[in-house]
Amino acid sequence: MKVTAYSIPDVATVSAVSDNAGAMAVPEAGRANVWPTHLTWDEVARGVARGVSVLSQETPTGHGFCMYVRRE
Repeated sequence: MKVTAYSIPDVATVSAVSDNAGAMAVPEAGRANVWPTHLTWDEVARGVARGVSVLSQETPTGHGFCMYVRRE
């Protein structure tokens, strides 16, 4: 998260994705996503990473469950 926060000058916060994080939920935002129980969390993370075209993007909101706040 720190690398992303300092990747360009005007980044203020960085939020992580989760299976149940409102706008930051994956694979479907706004709902509690249920992962197959036969997959490990590392396998889920690899699947999510393969399914996205960018590793970071600008969003209108953050999610406080896991947020990096940049400090100057």
